[in-house]
Amino acid sequence: MKIKWNWGTGIAVFYTLFAIAVVLFAIFSMGIKFDLTDNDYYEKGLKYQEQMDKIERSGTLATQISTIDSANTIIIKFPKIGNYKVITGMIKFFRPSDATKDLNININLDSNFNQHIPKSKLAAGLYILKIDWQTEGKEYYDERKLAF
Repeated sequence: MKIKWNWGTGIAVFYTLFAIAVVLFAIFSMGIKFDLTDNDYYEKGLKYQEQMDKIERSGTLATQISTIDSANTIIIKFPKIGNYKVITGMIKFFRPSDATKDLNININLDSNFNQHIPKSKLAAGLYILKIDWQTEGKEYYDERKLAF
């Protein structure tokens, strides 16, 4: 049987190929891995104003948190507020491209108000450094990009 090629057959072939392409694209899209910014994204959204207050409070400090990228260590320098032993909190190394490479570290400062983190704990690449800390009854938050 010979198929007669006219404009009607061309339209039918075009729509058939289009439908196959859409189905293949949908199957391909379902296989792509993506990470949300945080697992508790919606709960954090409810506490947004508290977070903004912490960021504003951090911005009013005389000295800001700074980072030094040395050969084998990342040094995070905290402002010298009160006693270094009473500064508590969490440092999160957030990897936007792969949540399995995130790292959470409790703050444990030396007498110079520095936190030392060995690079061996981190894979090379881009991280967003999220520092949530408190001292003397006040809470602070700082966020910065770090690539090495």
